[in-house]
Amino acid sequence: FGFKEQYQIEFLDKNKDLIAVEIQGTSQKPNKGKGICTGKRGISLRMLPNGYSAVLTLKSFDNKILRNDYHQNFKKEIKSIFSILEEKQIKNLAIDLRDNQGGEMSNGIFLLQHIMDTPFQCVYNYYKIKNGQKVRFNEKWAKPFAPLRKHVFSGKIYVMTNGGSFSCSSIVANTIKENRRGQIIGEMTGGSAYVNSGAPNKNLVLPNTKILFTIPQNQYNLHEYRQIGSGVSLRCSNP
Repeated sequence: FGFKEQYQIEFLDKNKDLIAVEIQGTSQKPNKGKGICTGKRGISLRMLPNGYSAVLTLKSFDNKILRNDYHQNFKKEIKSIFSILEEKQIKNLAIDLRDNQGGEMSNGIFLLQHIMDTPFQCVYNYYKIKNGQKVRFNEKWAKPFAPLRKHVFSGKIYVMTNGGSFSCSSIVANTIKENRRGQIIGEMTGGSAYVNSGAPNKNLVLPNTKILFTIPQNQYNLHEYRQIGSGVSLRCSNP
């Protein structure tokens, strides 16, 4: 925490030998909410040379990041992309969620409504902090959602994830996996396959160290009964 000129770090290498290294600190200021995404577009579609496959890259589900960093609107872009997929008769779609740290739950639902072939449920219990107390608000997200009536993709789905896939990304990946709608490819998500917490956040500055401490005020339980476990992956087995 904080910024020092040098840091001493010890770690075990692949041979289980203890290695000590010294690295230089940084003077960079902490990130205060702006997206870490890079590239010209936060949402993009790339057609593959075979003519029947495509890659949909989603760098964020966060409306603010998409608007400020990329000048894009999530729902408008998704509508346009799935219309193109239908027009081009694409059969295979890879959804790239690598390093997507999440965002609005409504955007995750909207994406899923374009690819799910039956009603689906992402969250089984939804809680918010209200007046300092944890309160259940299941009527918002903890319910089934129906696929849309048009521009719904019916081909094969592949979801690319890694340790940078958090929050809404892990919820979307878990929903696709649990409903056997697609295959997870890559690393396990950083976000849990069981319980996720998210914005709106309460930010506190600790009085002595001045460290910025963030407390999420929403909680999403991805299963009917709360479990503690790992992220979403091809081999992850949820009860």
